[in-house]
Formats: sequence, C-alpha cells, structure tokens
Amino acid sequence: GRWTSDDPIHKKTRPFSLKTLDKYELLHSTLYRIANLAQGRASSEFSRKQSKDTTTEVTAASVALNYVIAKGGVPLVDVYNEETAAEVIGCLGWKLEEDEIEMLDLASEG
Repeated sequence: GRWTSDDPIHKKTRPFSLKTLDKYELLHSTLYRIANLAQGRASSEFSRKQSKDTTTEVTAASVALNYVIAKGGVPLVDVYNEETAAEVIGCLGWKLEEDEIEMLDLASEG
C-alpha cells in the first residue's frame, strides 16, 4: 500500500510514523492476501457479466472498499486519477466471502 512501513517510494513523504504503520501491518498483509484470493473470483465473475476484453484488478484498496460494503457501510471515495478510479471499479462485481470478512475483522482488532 501507499502508506505501509515497507514502502520505499513514499518513505520521505508519508504522514505517519513507522510505529503507527507497524501497528497496522497485520491488517495490510491481510488485505493483500485477500486481494490475491479474490482476484480469480472477481475476474471470472466480471468476465461473465462483461465483454471478454474487460478485466478487473482486485487491489488491497478494492478489498477495503468491499469490506465496508459487506459491513453495511457506504464507502466514500475520492477519485483523483485513473489509478484510484480503477481501484473503485475493482470493488464492483464480486463480494468478499464470509471467511475473508472474518479474517479482516480479526486483523482490524489487532
């Protein structure tokens, strides 16, 4: 992610201390793990609904957005470039499985 303790690109500009970011390492790694798991499901589900030329990428951000939706919330997003627009689109057309929601619940408690 953009604001993780191991992101060398944004190291000098990140607004959070390493201590704060380390606290969320389990949550970040869980988001990435679920993104990898969900990628196959999302791609096949999305391709059934759309043309074969259309693909979607499941990112940690799209998993986080999907988690907010799964918990009954309405995610408010700021789309300011093509990359963030793709992440928002990436949360559509698939849902988190119950065990993935539980994984995120546990990771967010830590």
